[in-house]
Amino acid sequence: MRKTAIALIVLLTIVLSFGALGCTRTAYVSPTPSFTPTPTPSPTLKLTPTLIMPTLIVAASNSPNKDGADYQCDGTDDQVEIQAAINALPASGGKVVLLDGTFNISGGSYIDLTRRVTIEGQGNSTVLAKGSPPTKPYMLYARDSTSPHSDIEVRNLQIDCGNPSTLLDAIVAYRADGLVLQDLHIVAGSNRQGALYIYHSNQIKILDCVFEGIHVQVSGEPTTGSDTVIDSEDVLIQGCRWLNGPFDTFCIGNIARNFQIVYNDFQNCGYGAIDISRSPDSTVSYNTIDTCGQVGIYIEGGRNVVIGNNTITNSYESGIVLRNQLGLAAAGNITVQDNTLVNCHGDGIVSIGVPRVTIISNHISGLTRHGVLLEKITVNGLDYYADYCKVADNNIYNFGRGTPHSIGICLDDVRDAHVYGNYIDGNNNGYAAGGIFEGGISDHNMIENNTITGVEEGIYTSGPNSVVLNNTISPVPTTTPVPTPTAAPTLMPRQGYI
Repeated sequence: MRKTAIALIVLLTIVLSFGALGCTRTAYVSPTPSFTPTPTPSPTLKLTPTLIMPTLIVAASNSPNKDGADYQCDGTDDQVEIQAAINALPASGGKVVLLDGTFNISGGSYIDLTRRVTIEGQGNSTVLAKGSPPTKPYMLYARDSTSPHSDIEVRNLQIDCGNPSTLLDAIVAYRADGLVLQDLHIVAGSNRQGALYIYHSNQIKILDCVFEGIHVQVSGEPTTGSDTVIDSEDVLIQGCRWLNGPFDTFCIGNIARNFQIVYNDFQNCGYGAIDISRSPDSTVSYNTIDTCGQVGIYIEGGRNVVIGNNTITNSYESGIVLRNQLGLAAAGNITVQDNTLVNCHGDGIVSIGVPRVTIISNHISGLTRHGVLLEKITVNGLDYYADYCKVADNNIYNFGRGTPHSIGICLDDVRDAHVYGNYIDGNNNGYAAGGIFEGGISDHNMIENNTITGVEEGIYTSGPNSVVLNNTISPVPTTTPVPTPTAAPTLMPRQGYI
């Protein structure tokens, strides 16, 4: 009995000991570190504050919804209310929203854009209409010769200049860096006397606008006889359309560094489409130009200019003209590439006194004179030559229609040119006298690997040091020398610049 009791006590002690071990956890004590770790800071959330532009709303007398407008016009001298809204904005600028309707601007007044302001309409249903007679020949005006007018924007409205008999400026801006004109429709009537002038301004954008009877001019002031100092730079004109351009001047010009004229459409240009002068580092590309009274694209004294992928049809004179009429020693380094020229009533591509021009991979057809013409120009008694040019891989066909002695590629007083890989077809039209012609003091030219057909004379050279190699001429030309080709016409002087 005693043994049994002792056994029970031992057994109970063992059970209790295992139970205690199963229920008890020994806490782990980490060793004392030898260094104190640097705590990782919590990330700081940086919030960019949303800037709310001060906005004032102006309603026209015929706006359908005037409720909530800060200013309401009565249909007479509506520039007063618009100007009051502009003047009420803080010095840091803001936006004036014009509702649907017609805002009548008196003939003797205008809207002064002297602040950082955005003028925004509702599309073509918002119309700024100029009264008659326009004794103040402008509508939107930012002109102060000493103070800048930076960051002005005009968007999404129509400007109706009426049908003035003399020049009326829809927009004039001086020292307007950062100017943006977008989604505007500016109309000048059948007299085509509308204009838009921007002077001494940088970072200009003219986007997706429609101009009817309007001449657009962006101008800096280069040093006399040079293009090294120009106070208008970085001008982008893109996605715009010109209809019924002015009769006496070009649709778009004039002087800026880094002029970018791209993806625009020109229809029925009264005089010409594009004219840029002394505008280095510029691009004229992907434009469509149809029916110009003179020249499609005109470059005066350009340097480092690219003219590419344009389509030019039905120019009354030449398609593309490069000219050094100012006698600039730095003119040149111009590339004319991948353009299509059709039915130009003159020459296709012309370089007059501009050296170092590359004319490559263009499609030229239906001309009344030469396909490509390179020649010298004399300025103040000094001769400037179209030397060191490259004419390569162009397709030139059906040229010289109606003008005797026309040439596919004419080198007149040209030296050190390389003419190769061109396809020239005169279509046996009786006027295409020669495929490639060298005249005057032309010399040291390389003419090779060209294909020529449908002309009276394949290749005529006058330079004793010129080289003619591996050209294919069909049919075999006659031995009669090609007469002196018809010279390029004297173009009308450019008009309308002030």
